[in-house]
Amino acid sequence: MGDGKLTRRNFVKAATAAALSVPTILVNSQPKTFRVALIGCGGRGRGAVRDIHEAAKLLGVEIRMVAFGDWFRERALAAAKEYGVPPERCFAGPTAYKEVLDTDADIVMIAVATLSIPSSLRLLLKRASTFSLKSPSPLTLPDAVAPSLQRRNPSGRG
Repeated sequence: MGDGKLTRRNFVKAATAAALSVPTILVNSQPKTFRVALIGCGGRGRGAVRDIHEAAKLLGVEIRMVAFGDWFRERALAAAKEYGVPPERCFAGPTAYKEVLDTDADIVMIAVATLSIPSSLRLLLKRASTFSLKSPSPLTLPDAVAPSLQRRNPSGRG
């Protein structure tokens, strides 16, 4: 962040730092540990985990990873091993995101392919969780909450 360039990674680091600073201000100087879960354990997701740990250090808060979910179990297990999360807190397959959302995470980060986002985001919005969305392409809220309408009528005609 010291080079002055506004890159996507620098923006994400600054946004994460800002988001984490609000709870820190609210609890004064009491140490706080945030429980974090990740949905999508590929390169984008693992990078997000590194970023949130770096932001937490700057803010003087702790981050504890509590769950990992990915379509491929091997990816979730590899990420869990790196952060000391037990294998029973790793979820895989098409329902992995639901199982991650059922954990005790304070913050859920989603780093999956754009087409997979609507179902997990819809459930996340219902549960009013704090989340961070890492998407490689634009996604609007209507795209996330009403994908079935778009699939039924992609042309936009009656």
